[in-house]
Amino acid sequence: MADIQPRTSPDPENNPPKKQGRPKGSKNKSATNTDSVAASKSKKSTKKRLTAQPDVPPPEWSRVACNTTSAVTELSVRIDWTTDRIDALINGITGNPEIKQGLFPSPGTVVHDQYGNIVKANSKPKTEYNWKLAKVVFEFDADYADVFMLTTGATAGQNYWAGKIKNKLEEMIEKVNKYKNEMGETGAGLTSAEQIDMSLTNGFTTKWAQIREDCPYFFEVRNLLGERPNQTPKLLDGLTKLVDTSDGEGSISEGSDEEDEIEENDKSRKRPKVNDKKFGPKRGKSTPAASNIKVARKRKQTALDRFVEIEKEAKQTDRERLRNQHAKAQHESDLAVAKVQAKAQVKVAQSKAKMDFALAKRQMEMDHEYREMGNSKGSGGSKGRNAYGSGPLLNEWMPAWEASQNDASSLSSPLFSGGDNMPFLGGDTDDTLYHNKDI
Repeated sequence: MADIQPRTSPDPENNPPKKQGRPKGSKNKSATNTDSVAASKSKKSTKKRLTAQPDVPPPEWSRVACNTTSAVTELSVRIDWTTDRIDALINGITGNPEIKQGLFPSPGTVVHDQYGNIVKANSKPKTEYNWKLAKVVFEFDADYADVFMLTTGATAGQNYWAGKIKNKLEEMIEKVNKYKNEMGETGAGLTSAEQIDMSLTNGFTTKWAQIREDCPYFFEVRNLLGERPNQTPKLLDGLTKLVDTSDGEGSISEGSDEEDEIEENDKSRKRPKVNDKKFGPKRGKSTPAASNIKVARKRKQTALDRFVEIEKEAKQTDRERLRNQHAKAQHESDLAVAKVQAKAQVKVAQSKAKMDFALAKRQMEMDHEYREMGNSKGSGGSKGRNAYGSGPLLNEWMPAWEASQNDASSLSSPLFSGGDNMPFLGGDTDDTLYHNKDI
């Protein structure tokens, strides 16, 4: 059985007690620390935080407390980027030329001040443009308006909210570039979602349905980036150390201790080389478009193409002019025919009226002559043809004249139609032919 040694107190001379040092992660580290820069970044801050942070700071925060530097330092707000807030973010860029030019500068754009003088484009830091955009998005937001107004009195608070805008824009641009590569050349010529016919079922429409679910702002942000897919604008540079660069939990000044450690360690060691193949941007894997979809790419118009278009327009103009001339000639021809027909109808009516008048006049003269001839033969004669005398000519047309007396309104009797019974009343309507001196 082993002997049990009695517990003895530590010998202060041979085994002195260890001195209590500073906790791990202190700023007072020796220069021989072997931890790498990447390892120091990954360490969490020892700063005391709240165990459970709400999405929106509680209303108990007073205006005085929030305007202080300590309140801004402890601020941590998780933004719920709903569809309405994303729309407000995009509309704030597209609706304000100053913000749009500051965050997404167009090449060769000339900017003028209020007096009309040319000023240098993007002369202000992009943090200022992001702060203006943050006011557009959060100043009147139902959920974040109160905390926004209470925490933006100091520059640190403004930089904090500008950082929120910066992070969201970078996330949106990253998604757009990713899906732009996936859509490939098929979607290169499209400028809006309305140009995609979702009634069709193919590989492209199926892919766009998936992209629209995750990135509904695809076309708006892609249009902001312009026609330079390999150049993504560097947004929101020059933010101060107090800006929170993530939408997760944590405070603005969370990385201050780490920054001090990095600065001290950088004096004694070189920065590690960045492996571009490992950490650099990776080329997106675009899915090939469906074989049954062929979208013709727009070719740049040349002078020859413009000349051909002008020739086509000239030929079309000539055809229109010939068609108008033909219609005009047809109209004039129809009008001339109508005039001739009208004149002919007038002449026929005049001739008929003249003939009717001549016939009526001749009938009256003949009636008068018959009565005179009857009276000259003597009194008491028989009625009818013998009462007017006799003669070869009179005996020839007298029966026809008696028949005409039964229908005085008719002008179709042989007496007036120039028939065989009245040969001397031919078709000529001249009055001289009706005056026969031999009767």
